[in-house]
Amino acid sequence: MSAGEQVSHRKRRHWRSRTAEYLARRILRKEGYSVILRSADASLPISFVAWSDRGGFHLFRIVTSRRKLMTASEVTASYPEEVEQLRALSRTVAGSVNLWVSLDRKGWRKYRVHPGGIAEAEGEYVA
Repeated sequence: MSAGEQVSHRKRRHWRSRTAEYLARRILRKEGYSVILRSADASLPISFVAWSDRGGFHLFRIVTSRRKLMTASEVTASYPEEVEQLRALSRTVAGSVNLWVSLDRKGWRKYRVHPGGIAEAEGEYVA
């Protein structure tokens, strides 16, 4: 990128926080996901593909926020492109599509993405 070239706020949002991804991978391993593959292509709508011991494969998108987003509607408003991309993904019967938001040092908010929208994943707040 040249010195005079500006990157839009929207494009900066797609840059991944490597620290958040490493922490998410550690959490996934603790939760029983044995195989976790990181997506190396930042243009893809997912950060990880993980297989659980219970069966099925699960897709995860990891994003970061400095604001304390609480509700699914606040997350949808803050990350509309990400939510739309995840809603459009195919899923298996035993699998899931997930959006995890790292709240800096305040912990994580975890959401399950369905074709019709997103819902907070119950009991899955990690501080």
